[in-house]
Amino acid sequence: VDKRIYPGKTSGEICREVDSIHIDVDPSHVIIHSGTNNLPSDSVESCVSKTENLALKIRNKFRTSKIGISSLTHREDINVSTKLSEANEKLKEMSSRNNFHFIDNLHIGGSCLNGGKLHLSSKGSAYLATSFIKFLRPSTNKARCPQGFHAPLR
Repeated sequence: VDKRIYPGKTSGEICREVDSIHIDVDPSHVIIHSGTNNLPSDSVESCVSKTENLALKIRNKFRTSKIGISSLTHREDINVSTKLSEANEKLKEMSSRNNFHFIDNLHIGGSCLNGGKLHLSSKGSAYLATSFIKFLRPSTNKARCPQGFHAPLR
């Protein structure tokens, strides 16, 4: 596992960082969880386009990797709920069009946010991790799930 984080950066800013990633072997999976920081200033179309550009750049760099597009998670620090829902629908369409896997985080709501109403709480982080694990370990691999791992969230 090689985790890259870019706190506070937009999808376009993260896209510029991809060239500096140097690893010896293509990862089996890459999860893109970005775009929330685009919502306050970008249109829905621009937000989705920038995430698509990022994903295509990653696909070009890591040709054998399975790409997962994580949907934008709920936030309440500013009023962008309509924009967020529309962006997630368009991200889902974009994922399908480009043969990316769409990771749906609709189950992560307001009760999963910390006091600032932007970042996820421990509960929200656990739900997000579960979504990522489902992408990394599809239901056909249930035998590989560690003991005590709970059923998928619905």
